[in-house]
Amino acid sequence: MLAFIATSLFTANAQVNGFNNVLFAQGSEKVAGVYTGKIIHAYMNKKKDVAYRFQDYVNFELVDRGGGMYALRGILEFQAGPAKHEIDFSDERVTLNTDANGNIISATGKGHIRVSVWGRDWVNSDFTVTVPVGTSYARDGVLNLRLECDVVGGVLGKPYKAIFEFNGNK
Repeated sequence: MLAFIATSLFTANAQVNGFNNVLFAQGSEKVAGVYTGKIIHAYMNKKKDVAYRFQDYVNFELVDRGGGMYALRGILEFQAGPAKHEIDFSDERVTLNTDANGNIISATGKGHIRVSVWGRDWVNSDFTVTVPVGTSYARDGVLNLRLECDVVGGVLGKPYKAIFEFNGNK
């Protein structure tokens, strides 16, 4: 009887605090993993959608950090004329926070971009990553992710914003 009361109090307390630890434990298994999909939209410095330039399929991995937090891992590459672009998230420096339903509620961290033209680096810089609230989720084997990247030392030293939208499945 005492165990039942303690369990009931814990469950009620967790739900009052806005999350359910049991759901996080179940969600960790479902959210963490490798997702294969496509870049469905990509905007570089306010220019038209350039998603067609990305490789056919992209892999992103969500690495479980516990408590609804996941590290992002992956590399995006594309060629635009003589310019080769590599957007690197492989160092797990971007952390995504999810709620109990798999909605991505915040993101912090950095990625790295390298743009080379005929073998010479034009851009070789870290950038800040954000995920706008309400735009991304990871649940039921689907990752829908919108990354907004602010590159401070961009092309010829001018800052710019890049936006990538990914949709993939486990």
